[in-house]
Amino acid sequence: MMGAAHDGGLVLPPPCREREHTLRAVLPRSVRLATARNALGEVVVAEGARPRHRPTAPWRHDAAGVMTLGQGTASVRPVPWPQLGVPRFARVGSRWLTVIDDDASLELWRDGRRERLGDSPPLRAADLACRGTRCALLTTSVASNGEPQHGATLWIGGPDEVAQSWLRVVLPPTADRPSQPLSIARMAPAGDGVDMTVATVDDLRVRFVEVVDGRARSEAAALSAPHGALDAIAAPRPAALTFATTPGANACSDPDGGGTGLVVHNAAPRRLRSPTPATQGRLHPIAGGMLATWLAPERCGAPRQQLHAVMLDTAGTPVAPVTTVGPADGYAVASADDRVDLWVHATNDGATTTVGWIRARCRLPH
Repeated sequence: MMGAAHDGGLVLPPPCREREHTLRAVLPRSVRLATARNALGEVVVAEGARPRHRPTAPWRHDAAGVMTLGQGTASVRPVPWPQLGVPRFARVGSRWLTVIDDDASLELWRDGRRERLGDSPPLRAADLACRGTRCALLTTSVASNGEPQHGATLWIGGPDEVAQSWLRVVLPPTADRPSQPLSIARMAPAGDGVDMTVATVDDLRVRFVEVVDGRARSEAAALSAPHGALDAIAAPRPAALTFATTPGANACSDPDGGGTGLVVHNAAPRRLRSPTPATQGRLHPIAGGMLATWLAPERCGAPRQQLHAVMLDTAGTPVAPVTTVGPADGYAVASADDRVDLWVHATNDGATTTVGWIRARCRLPH
């Protein structure tokens, strides 16, 4: 059951405001959340727990499903949750798609059916998205002999078409630099002239390549990311959320190592501040700008994390200071125009988990 969170507890970044009351539920088990980038009102929830006699064992789910939420009881439709990697979901109308990596094969799931895409490894999924009647899957690249190779492969097709028949666009690395797929940075509406923009990352930069009529064009932008990247979008401009320091480095030894970096095409790089470095983060297109969100430990060496967020204009300039949304073990975000749904989950001192659902409207000042 989800009820109104009358006492708040989660803070929205200005100028975002609630478009409906924030809802909250306390669940008796550990959960994980994920969603599709356009799935307002729906979220994928997986429930599970670590074995009590093995507290360091990997978390495993027992059940997962798409929840259509409202105040009161939620309806649930079962969907698979990958045991490996970051969950990747997309939605077409009321239908959901996901990729499943079981460390033997990579599979695409639709309407209860699983279709094998290839051996895993070397084939790994980086992103999945749908818009209108088109879907796209971004994966690592595999040579004809089955060996992994640098670069990325973009699979494009309809949600009802056999995935093995989807068009495959190979995005080779630039100047032989080792690179990996990062994100489907933009899926354009029909008639836009550019089908989609894909982001890859190497040891120096995030590179954006436009795909037109099933072919990769020359680079649209290359943004500095010497420590690696968390996410990238190309709406309205190419932009990358980057690590502020080398992942895994001792952040406490660098007093200026907190937060995350933001690089926007044709704009000066900037730092988005938090007390400790980001461990994960996302960029979300919003009408007239974008929303940056990231998790970071509440202090050096602490297991508990805080969710941070800030609204940015098209040049990446914050319209207000960074906001600490609240404690979070994980989160999921969907957006459409100026509407944002933010789901946050945090483990309590006991065995329960609090899940909050913020429904916001984020209108940037003109």
